[in-house]
Amino acid sequence: MFPIHQAPSEFAQLNAAAPTTGCGSCGTAERLSFQFDYAYQPIVDVVGRSTYAHEALVRGPAGEGALSVLLQVTEQNRYRFDQACRVKAIKTAAQLGMKERPSINFLPNVVYKPEVCIRTTLEAAGAHSFPIDHIIFEVTEGERVEDGPWLATILREYRR
Repeated sequence: MFPIHQAPSEFAQLNAAAPTTGCGSCGTAERLSFQFDYAYQPIVDVVGRSTYAHEALVRGPAGEGALSVLLQVTEQNRYRFDQACRVKAIKTAAQLGMKERPSINFLPNVVYKPEVCIRTTLEAAGAHSFPIDHIIFEVTEGERVEDGPWLATILREYRR
């Protein structure tokens, strides 16, 4: 729907080590040197008095706070972490039988090619029979976005 004509900015060059074809096992936490889990916080429609979505919040494997996990994310594993988060959030939402939308944080500065980076997410949704139109992406609050047009390109591709 939205052709991508703009070349990625300088941060894409920093991610040149990221895979350029297929994601294969990008989403497997085993490729990380640490484990993590999720807690799901309801996002409530106050007018309709119903749960609209659940924000997937990273937690340690024994329920530790997000910081215990995020302190283990480095420049070398940020891409794998981002991909593993997407897969785990979708897999867990499907296992829980979640009917509402999961809101998944993502790291826009690790997206080197949106149409490739979204592939793992789509494959996870298919593998777990989770409707892709229910997935919400949210930019991680701590992520400094220095290239607004590139972020807009990512969001257009993800929407498509």
